[in-house]
Amino acid sequence: MFGGLAGAYYGAFIKNIFPTSFSFNISILILCMVILGGMGSIYCVILGAVASQGLNFYLLPQINEWVHALGEAVGSATLSNADVPKYNFCLFGITLMLMMLLRPEGIIPNRQRAEEMHEGDPKSGDAIGGRTRA
Repeated sequence: MFGGLAGAYYGAFIKNIFPTSFSFNISILILCMVILGGMGSIYCVILGAVASQGLNFYLLPQINEWVHALGEAVGSATLSNADVPKYNFCLFGITLMLMMLLRPEGIIPNRQRAEEMHEGDPKSGDAIGGRTRA
């Protein structure tokens, strides 16, 4: 529902919709938002969207300034001229891999989704449903 509303709003905003209006980069960014937040709850997906956009628009430029300052302090021309935001999709790819390996249920999963993801996990109790039997 939210995707449909957002698409209708975006179509009204740009006055027309064509398949070329959406690039592969936007699809990857939306996928990163969903995986980062987790698919179990709409609130977690919103949190993932805020986190990924915060990384994209606020943290990456700040890291770029830190790398330039470090390059000037050390006297390295390579670090002083580095363009960290140019590698944002590489950083999103690393984030996706880490999330899928370390926390596949998302940042803050709902209880049912967390149980589904850890079903049969030897650390969570017995092999059936992750619950201990009474």
